[in-house]
Amino acid sequence: CQMGYYINATGNLLIREKKFPVAIDCLKNLMYHRFPDCGTPAFSWVSSVNVINFLESDDGEKCRLKSVLREFRYGFEEENDDLLFDCFLGSKWGDDEFLWEALAPAVDDGCTIEYHGEDGHKWRFLFEDGKAREQNAVITWE
Repeated sequence: CQMGYYINATGNLLIREKKFPVAIDCLKNLMYHRFPDCGTPAFSWVSSVNVINFLESDDGEKCRLKSVLREFRYGFEEENDDLLFDCFLGSKWGDDEFLWEALAPAVDDGCTIEYHGEDGHKWRFLFEDGKAREQNAVITWE
């Protein structure tokens, strides 16, 4: 039996077609270089073997990118030639911060992905200047 923290996610995260090569390189860096002492990284709820296979496949950049994001449990839809976040395909929080930190240079400034936890906690990642900054929601009652 696996335990976990249930979440929902919403957002306006956009990866433009011109940034697909950057996104692929960022994901390869995550998989091959982010954790040099542990070999292939293991992420909660994600098959690292599948991620590497998708990254190394002969499919086009958009297809590879969508496949990797789906393996990380994020659905993206095509908008024009770009990829726009559509839905969270999982149910529990994993090691998602590593994905967003890695992909940040490929994401449009001002984009966010917002999380709502099972206990009411809310937080998001704001993408600016090639970085993903985690922010916690503060609720004020009047």
